[in-house]
Amino acid sequence: MSESIYWIIISMLEILNNKKNKLITTLNPADISDYLAIQCNNFFPDKKIVKGIDIINYVKNVLDKIEFCFKHVTLNYYNKNGSPFFNHLNSDHYCIFLCYLAREIYTNKEDISISSKIFLLNKALHGIDSFYGIKLPDIFIVCHPLGTVLGNAVYADKMVFYQNVTVGSTTEGVFPKFLGSTILYSNSSVIGNCVLGKNVIIGANSSIINLNIQDNFTVLGNYPNNKLIKSKNQFEKIFK
Repeated sequence: MSESIYWIIISMLEILNNKKNKLITTLNPADISDYLAIQCNNFFPDKKIVKGIDIINYVKNVLDKIEFCFKHVTLNYYNKNGSPFFNHLNSDHYCIFLCYLAREIYTNKEDISISSKIFLLNKALHGIDSFYGIKLPDIFIVCHPLGTVLGNAVYADKMVFYQNVTVGSTTEGVFPKFLGSTILYSNSSVIGNCVLGKNVIIGANSSIINLNIQDNFTVLGNYPNNKLIKSKNQFEKIFK
């Protein structure tokens, strides 16, 4: 094989690999922008009309974030034919998209009315309270997050939030800090001055307040009567 043919083959393989890792979407960026604008205007019919053309650049930026996030997720609904997959009619996908988009617009645009509408739209559609001033992880998922409240904590990559999760502060205004992969199962709470290590699981119906959790532990029960057991690595089934 000549050197020139070799490099042609290498180039073709790189092109195929890039296509494989490219985000697949059910709507193109322009249609997603128009779709979202219609939702905002119908839910919040004030005189500040949201236009798709005004948010399309933010939507494109957020789709890049979605691509990065979803390509690290192994679950079936997050990939299609080996590529990351965003479905605007999958409520978990759309919830994450709206979280990212509200913050993207907030951090790059003086007028926060659109960010506020997207935040409230997410609350209305999915029952989640995730304010646009909060920086969520670059890699995370939500699982039917009805009733979930994500406060102004320090978050880490590879986190999973189920329904009725609360991340918040005590009356002192101190929020938790997550250092690595964490699963918060249904009806769990992490409140106050907590530092959680890597590979930490907060079990269903469990809560901690002002308590640090070391790497590789699962928390069961409610504060102050918590029980800690060694965690099995569940993250390999969710993230890569």
